[in-house]
Amino acid sequence: MRAGGIGAERKGSDRMPGISKKRSKKAGLPPGTVVHTGERRTDTVRVHIVTYDPGHMEESVSEGMSAEVAERLAGLTREPGGGGVRWIRVEGVHDPDTVTGIGSIFGIHHLILEDIANTVQRPKIEEYDGRLFVVLRALSSGGGGGRVAEEQISLILMPGTLLTFQEGPLPAWDVVLEQLRKSKGRVRSMGADFLLYSLVDAVVDGYFAVLEKTEEALERIEIEAASSPGERTLKDIQSLRRDMLILRRSVWPLREAVVRLERGTPLIGDAVRLYLRDVYDHLVQAVEILEAHRDLLSGALEIYLTGVSNRMNAVMKVLTVIATVFIPLTFLASVYGMNFERLWGKDWEYGFPAMLAVMAAIAALMIFLFRRKRWM
Repeated sequence: MRAGGIGAERKGSDRMPGISKKRSKKAGLPPGTVVHTGERRTDTVRVHIVTYDPGHMEESVSEGMSAEVAERLAGLTREPGGGGVRWIRVEGVHDPDTVTGIGSIFGIHHLILEDIANTVQRPKIEEYDGRLFVVLRALSSGGGGGRVAEEQISLILMPGTLLTFQEGPLPAWDVVLEQLRKSKGRVRSMGADFLLYSLVDAVVDGYFAVLEKTEEALERIEIEAASSPGERTLKDIQSLRRDMLILRRSVWPLREAVVRLERGTPLIGDAVRLYLRDVYDHLVQAVEILEAHRDLLSGALEIYLTGVSNRMNAVMKVLTVIATVFIPLTFLASVYGMNFERLWGKDWEYGFPAMLAVMAAIAALMIFLFRRKRWM
């Protein structure tokens, strides 16, 4: 039996992508230089603009940063408090022109733009100039060969406006967009801070889907490690350990960031803080499940090593018994193979059959003694 899903057969290299290798392209560049350092997931840059209030909603999707899109975004900045809530969603941070163009329209600091394009950031929260910058990592089990796929999400909250940056499409946020399209719903009736909470909550919910997959893979690995451990089992264990490392470096820092949000910032209302407390509870549960899975995986590795050792011991036991049985037989055969004139039974008509009978009796006696002592 082979573990499926996460921890299943891997295509290509099982090594983790080198983070330092990605960062090396920025060596020697001045601070604030917008250089994409992550994996490119899409060829087309899309800018989604969603504006809504309790009674009205508009949305549009444009490819690239055209002059028309720039003009519309500039118009949104001129009405920060009177146009409801604006959600500008950018897909394709590999294009520095789009990132810097939106940054210049909304007055985003160049160091923040650098962090947006550098998609190997640690989840964090920074507050500056009356704006809130949030970095988190969305996870899914749809990576190559069943691996955990991760995507950096950058959010910038300002009064009445939420900017989000990501490299590829994120299905988890389509649920939030569908809620906005409905005329009835809490998302439409609240501000941009609640939209921020909704998006963060959707990402956290995705963690549990990944944890369910890891649990299924872990159960299969445990069964395989106990019944028929092999080289494939060890590779599955190592792959699952890599996936859990990705989960750990995504969940733990985000929990700290949500605590900071919950403790208070002028951009987050008191009503939204209650919802963020629920997100924190979910993150605590995810951390507990993750740590339990890590312990179980360590146990599965020990079971695998014990199983391999027991199989090796069983093989060595059989070989030892065989070698021990043949030691006296080899001795007798070597004695009667000597080139001497006088050997007992050499000239006897039944000497050869008698010697074979003696050797068989010795072997049978040794096997009987081994069984009597429960050595075999």
